[in-house]
Amino acid sequence: MMRFRRQLSYSNVVASLALFIALGGTSYAALTITGKNVKNESLTSADIKNRSLLSKDFKPGQLVAGAPGAVGPQGSPGATGPKGDKGDAGPQGPKGETGATGATGDTGATGSTGLTDVSRTAISTPLNNTEDIKVATAECPAGKQAIAGGATIIAPGLFSFPFESSERAILLESTPTGTNAWRAKAVERVDSSWGVRVYVVCANVDSA
Repeated sequence: MMRFRRQLSYSNVVASLALFIALGGTSYAALTITGKNVKNESLTSADIKNRSLLSKDFKPGQLVAGAPGAVGPQGSPGATGPKGDKGDAGPQGPKGETGATGATGDTGATGSTGLTDVSRTAISTPLNNTEDIKVATAECPAGKQAIAGGATIIAPGLFSFPFESSERAILLESTPTGTNAWRAKAVERVDSSWGVRVYVVCANVDSA
């Protein structure tokens, strides 16, 4: 026994340990266990390393889905797409039904009858040379209104030829006065006989 102990050295111990490890590794490789060596439903949770399995190691439907995650923030709007082509015109729709006849409107107010009983009135100043300025006014009958009028210069032998100016006088004014008369005014040019003739057109005027 003493002899055996005397032959031990550090190198002998290291060599023996290396041989043991080598033989042990070979034995491990020869005894590796596969799925065929495991009895169904014999492994338990304690036999599996925590967090060592992946979802792909399970059949579909074996893992329970987790609760939905929180809704993420809304993304930015995308860029506007190109304008689409113009669509074809649709078919013409059917003609609509004729609407109901509207209610009859109220009768309008009676219109004016206009001018009635139109007449003409004329008056002349005397033919003489005693006045430098002569004025004459023609008036409508009661109830009628003046709608037109005029005046002329008259002289002996010129009654049928009205004129506003001659060698004898000049007509200065010929205008309506009030609502039912016409007024004329003339001035003498030379010392001779002359006069003014004024007329007014009158009518009944319906103002309704």
